[in-house]
Amino acid sequence: MRSKALWEILIPVCNNEGTYFLELHHTVWKREILALSKGLTVLACATGYWLNLDYPEPMLPVRFIATKPEAKRIMEFTQGHYRQQAVLCYKIADSPRFYPQQKDGGSCKLESFISGASSAFPVGVAIFLSGMLEIKPK
Repeated sequence: MRSKALWEILIPVCNNEGTYFLELHHTVWKREILALSKGLTVLACATGYWLNLDYPEPMLPVRFIATKPEAKRIMEFTQGHYRQQAVLCYKIADSPRFYPQQKDGGSCKLESFISGASSAFPVGVAIFLSGMLEIKPK
């Protein structure tokens, strides 16, 4: 069995023309990542600055647990889904642990998160995605 690590990937909030992605676009991405990693955590929005852009780019850092091959598949899917020239993904920790573990060796259940989620991301992120924060390319 391959060991799992904690990874973080930066996903774009806008496409290359500066248009915000629809929530449905992020939902499709989230479902694919959940199918591979069984869970994810979306962190507060960050701002990326890149040499080939003359404006700040809003990004969402997303953490997930996966093997190296699973993380590679997530990177490839993310790059294609968001039509990016490149995506940044990096390992944060080896052998992450959940506490407390269940008697069967598993950790907390994800069913309530997956079935009960009405949006792709938490409320604060949904507000950001709806255009409350004005960061537009020149």
